[in-house]
Amino acid sequence: GGTTRALPYSWHRVGEQDFRPGGSLSRWAVELQLWASYRAQVLARTARGMLCCERALRVLGEIEHPRPAGMPLDKYQAWLRQLAGDKFTYLVAAQAYGKQRNSSELSERWAARGIELLLAQHSAMRVAYLDSAPG
Repeated sequence: GGTTRALPYSWHRVGEQDFRPGGSLSRWAVELQLWASYRAQVLARTARGMLCCERALRVLGEIEHPRPAGMPLDKYQAWLRQLAGDKFTYLVAAQAYGKQRNSSELSERWAARGIELLLAQHSAMRVAYLDSAPG
């Protein structure tokens, strides 16, 4: 790609240690991972798109149930999030997630970490995956 041509020496020196706490890229690790996920993973793009449905439910709740006088804004917004959460949960299948999160390969663990970031960002998201039983 263009990055490897522009910075051939530096790009090939980037490793997992650069993203660990104290590493040269640690402060951008989450942003870089989300950027890569949104660019390359259908799951990340789907989750981001489905978030629009959750947001739409909050807007609908706001229209149908305006904030009562005297209710603090943060409490009202928490109520709207709870209302949308009661009506909206989405389940995605990421069959390889179980294998990826236990892999010794950096690229596999990176993919699993991307799914974990999506779960942290989207509280209404659940992941179904295959896992192997020990033994």
